[in-house]
Amino acid sequence: HFDGGQVFWGQDYPCDASINRFDNNTCENQASAEPAGPRSKDFQSAWNGLQLFPDDPQLFSMYRPHSLVLTEDNCFLLQYYIQRVVKTFCVIPNSKSPWEAYLLPRALQRSGQLATCGSTSYSGNALLHGILSTSAYALSNTLRLSGFTERADKWSQAGRELHHGAIRLLNRSVLHETQKYKELLASMLSIIAVDLVSDNTDTCGIHLSGCEQLIRSTSRVKNQYSSKARGLHRVFLYLRSIHDSTSLKGRVASRSACLELSKTQGNSHESDSTVSYSQLRFDDDEWLQTSQVSAADTATVATMYGIPHSLLILMQKVVGLVKVVARFREKHTGSLFSSDLNKICGLYNRIENEVMEWPINAELLLLTNGLSSDVYAEIVRRQTRAFHNAVIIYFAQHVRLLHYSYLKHYVESVLLELEIIETIKKNADIHAGPLFWPAFIAASEAFNESLQICFRAWFKSVKVYGQYAPWAAKDITARVWNREGFPASCTTSEWRAVVE
Repeated sequence: HFDGGQVFWGQDYPCDASINRFDNNTCENQASAEPAGPRSKDFQSAWNGLQLFPDDPQLFSMYRPHSLVLTEDNCFLLQYYIQRVVKTFCVIPNSKSPWEAYLLPRALQRSGQLATCGSTSYSGNALLHGILSTSAYALSNTLRLSGFTERADKWSQAGRELHHGAIRLLNRSVLHETQKYKELLASMLSIIAVDLVSDNTDTCGIHLSGCEQLIRSTSRVKNQYSSKARGLHRVFLYLRSIHDSTSLKGRVASRSACLELSKTQGNSHESDSTVSYSQLRFDDDEWLQTSQVSAADTATVATMYGIPHSLLILMQKVVGLVKVVARFREKHTGSLFSSDLNKICGLYNRIENEVMEWPINAELLLLTNGLSSDVYAEIVRRQTRAFHNAVIIYFAQHVRLLHYSYLKHYVESVLLELEIIETIKKNADIHAGPLFWPAFIAASEAFNESLQICFRAWFKSVKVYGQYAPWAAKDITARVWNREGFPASCTTSEWRAVVE
């Protein structure tokens, strides 16, 4: 949050110096350049554990570097991040994504500065901590999948301590440094990445709010952004959109929402009954400039997440409508489809038509023309179809409250596209991550045993990417599938009712 124009980034956690030997000194922004000790047994165990991936030849090129600043475990984590983890943040290989083209080089630059000068910026050190924490959690998840529980626990603990250190350093950057905007934003995004690969998902919303406060504050004094800054904005936009769609606490009628409910005159009942499409204000381009794409922009929503920018904005409209409808139903118990609700959502049909009639073929033609590979184009086409069908399901399960039998076709379509994508990547030897949101939304409406078996298999197959999402999604969907009966009075989707 902001206090006097400054961001405070959560709790100021203590950090174990034995894990973070390159941590900034509390008062003087110093970093001790301690020589690395002998190779630890834990390091050797972790290295042996990595031989579980003989199908990935890149792992055999990893070496065990000495460093005057980083411990050997941290050197190993940095190598693991470079060779495996960073590649999972995009759905197709993209060396120009902010993760590979900005966050990673800047973290390496700051580690080099620590080695040569003995100190670096708090924000740069926070970025380095965030990347190492992400790598540690990803490694832990992968080892746990293979049954190496003790090693997994060790790396999970390392990730937790690095995460706390990153938050502490980021707080100090805000308090004591003249911020470099892109580096500070990148540091924040690196901490959000930790939330995604770990089980610390409860803090994700807090960290996204901190990001948003920074961007909005900067937008008051800055009108134009570089292509790198716009790329960072697109990462934030996607992550926030996904979080908003699944968070239990909405952001309706807040300044921070990308979809804001304009204030109307009169009492609350009159306000509820007079909301129109035009009163839902979309202001992302005003402060994020995500739709401004120039020849220098290589980090677009399409090349990172495999979907058109317009589809992401359409999803936001649906999420905004869901929040408005949910708020109305909470205030007016039993009014699922009352005349007042029809008034507040006279935009039902407007947004529903946009969803159902979204020009997918035209969008895909524009989207895939600029891709360098036919294989990449095929992945993007299928990813877009899966995402669009998931948006349809999301609208139907929250606004229309349709029975799952009406959604079976869309559920099957999402599953088929996601399965084919994984097959394509395996056959083409492509190491890139999946999008979990379409799978989770579709699986939450899969009340057919054969579909459930297929979704379980898909969630299991994508655990190899090292993210926590497959575990969480599989757990929630299993609870939905095992739910006995569905209350007629329920005013939301089954998965949200289960989580609440």
